[in-house]
Amino acid sequence: GSRTNELDRALLFRQYGERYVQTMRDALHFQEPRFVDKMLENFWQLGWLRMMLPAARIVHAVRDPVDTCLSEYKQPFEGLLGVLTSDLVTCAQYYKIYHKMMRHWHAKLPAGSILHMRYEELVADQEGQTRVLLDFAGLPFESETLTFYQSNGTRSINTASVAQVRQPIYNTAVRRWEKYRHHLKPLLDELGDLEQYLDWGEPEIPGAKPANRDTEEL
Repeated sequence: GSRTNELDRALLFRQYGERYVQTMRDALHFQEPRFVDKMLENFWQLGWLRMMLPAARIVHAVRDPVDTCLSEYKQPFEGLLGVLTSDLVTCAQYYKIYHKMMRHWHAKLPAGSILHMRYEELVADQEGQTRVLLDFAGLPFESETLTFYQSNGTRSINTASVAQVRQPIYNTAVRRWEKYRHHLKPLLDELGDLEQYLDWGEPEIPGAKPANRDTEEL
């Protein structure tokens, strides 16, 4: 019956999740119980990921939309992402699609699945926001997390943020776009009202027990 099909589908997705985790550990040569997948395109797949990895914690890093678009525009991405961020108008259109998708997941996934973390708040209150993040992930606070840049090059980092993680958090990138305002009219016009992108409602309670919706259509 339909219930059996739902259970079979849930089991199949769990198996996919186990295969994904093992593939990542084999590729990265580590066996730690937790790791972070920060691929920029993950927002497309949160429904599938939720069913594959029901215990995963989803952290949504939210930043000023213009700063976000400008950062993507300046980064020489490859493939489709490079095409989507190759000009200011397309950057804004892609950002609006991403924002609409995250609104969907915010409404659809169980409470407590996503932590919406504002970049500007993290910069202003590193320790406080780090505690919120670690609590959400079910991890204890350790003071070393505030001096992550002192890892002495022992971590392998192959992302666009390789330079940033080797230095303390800085505030010079907050609203950086305002210095280039007179160059950004196409981007600003396409984005429209910036306030619409910043309000995610009341913050969800870290550690809240998600409802059982592993097999629901997302």
